[in-house]
This record gives sequence, structure tokens and C-alpha cells, in this order.
Amino acid sequence: MPPQGAPEQSRAADSVGIVTPGDSRDAGDTWRPTPIQHLFDQSDRARLKELLPSVPGWWVDIGAGWGRLLPAYFDPKRNIALIDQNLTALETVARFYPHSNVHLILADAYRLPFRGDAFDAGLSVRTFQQIDTPELLLQEITRVLRPQATFVLNYTNKKSLLRIVRYGLDSFRSEHQAVSDNLFCTHPRYLEELLRRSGLTPLRSRSCGLAEQVIKAGGYLDRLLAKAPFLVPPLALGDRVASHSLGRLGLLPNVFAALRKEGTAPPAAAEPRPGLADVLACPHCRKFPLNTLETGYACSDCDRRFPCQGRILDFRLA
Repeated sequence: MPPQGAPEQSRAADSVGIVTPGDSRDAGDTWRPTPIQHLFDQSDRARLKELLPSVPGWWVDIGAGWGRLLPAYFDPKRNIALIDQNLTALETVARFYPHSNVHLILADAYRLPFRGDAFDAGLSVRTFQQIDTPELLLQEITRVLRPQATFVLNYTNKKSLLRIVRYGLDSFRSEHQAVSDNLFCTHPRYLEELLRRSGLTPLRSRSCGLAEQVIKAGGYLDRLLAKAPFLVPPLALGDRVASHSLGRLGLLPNVFAALRKEGTAPPAAAEPRPGLADVLACPHCRKFPLNTLETGYACSDCDRRFPCQGRILDFRLA
């Protein structure tokens, strides 16, 4: 049974018994998501459902965390690789998502442990804003996607209305700008140039996050809403209205962009869809296939070993 207060699940997820741990920082069984966190999750999931394709096959989620967005795209017809550098987060996913088609992998986003042209679709949410070398991440995304595959990338909009009001002309400067030690915002025009060089074509985008920005900027509002949760539904309604107005003008802070890898799609394969061993590759030397061991995988070219900890494969490079 889902934990009490767990966010609403998608039909596909619900039909196979998916539960969500909420957005617990410690992922304890007794944790309950706050109404505000529920609001943020629902907003992110709504954008994903608008932009993600309906294809089966192999999917990749880069920076998946503890799987809070998995209910938005889970399908038993898909093999899903969840990538993160946080072992605790992936251990939480393992507890709540026991399904054999969900694969948990510790890895660096700059060195993904997959062969080229491996994935039919993918996503990365609230990760790009933590990336200091975005061109390297985009090159990796392009490498592991099949031609014509769709990927939804989420980023923080440097040209949002609130940033324009606060920072004026600086908001129009085309760049990937550091706003703190581990947080970046990106101008849409700068991202378009990176995408062009990486072989990714923008299809369409949706922006949202006005309520989230206001709550974070207000400081006291999160405490007020925690004490008065009946105020959250009107706030959610206002956020949806803003997403359909200002969002279409690209003026909201949280942008979801659907991208497509350039190239000619190969004909549909007649053989069964590949298993995990068929899509893995050495993140150091790119060798594939890897040798399968009782305790994980090994690369015969560079002699690196990648252990398995329960359901979690560790492909981090020392």
C-alpha cells in the first residue's frame, strides 16, 4: 500500500502496484510529504506527461533521485534505467519499486555506462541546474539516445519574469550562469546553441514554477502554507493558470523542453528488446559488451570492475 499522503499516481503506475515514498529527504517509512512538496511534484509530473512520448523500449532518467517522478512515466512495457550519484536515494527507490524492469545505477552523468544509441526516450529533471559543464552532459545524452528518440530536459530559466524584474538587463545575457556554488540558471538562447552543437533539436517546451518561485522568495510562505494547507489548492490553480499564460511566453522559472536526437531512425528490430547487459558499456573506455560476473560486471579492455550492491549497480569511476 502507498504511504499515507503519497502523491497521486499515474494510471500505468497504479495498475502494477507502484507506490511512491513521497519526497522524503531521509526516506523513512513514517515520513509524510508536505502539501507544498506535493504541489511541486504534481507540477513537474504534469509537464512530463505533456511532453514525453508513449513509446516502449529502453528509457533513461538522469538524476532520478529517489524516484519521485517515476509514476509519471512508468510502464511495464518499458525498461527504465534510473541514474544518480546518491546511493541513499537509489536504496530508497529499491525499497519502493521492486519491479524487475526498473534498473538502479550509480553513475556520473558525464560518463554514462551505456553503449551508443541505447535508449528510445529519456528525461532529466532538476539536474541540469546543478551541471557546471552543460555541453558535456548534452553530448552524453546525444550519444546514448537512438536517432529520433525524444528526451525531456528541465532547466532553470535565466529569462524568467521574476529574474527580469529583479536583475533587469542581466537576465537577457545569453549564458549558463552560476547563481550559487551548486546552482545554475540558463538562458534559452544559450541552451539552443548548445543543443544545435550537440545534435539535439528542440521540439516544444513548457514552463511552470511561478508558485514555487514565489514561495521560495517569500521565505515565510512555506511555513504559512504548512500551517494552512487549505491555501494550497488555490495556489495550485493559480500556478496552472500561469503555466498556460506566462508559461507559453517562456517567462516562468522552470522550463521543460522536449528534444529529439537528429539522424535517421533504424527500422524496428525483429528480435526481442535487449536486456540490461545488452545496453551497458564501460564508462571509462566505452567497451561493450561487458563481462557478466556473479557480483556485477567487468570490462575486459581496462580491467575495471563494477559491483552490484543488492539491486544497485555501481558504475562510478574512482
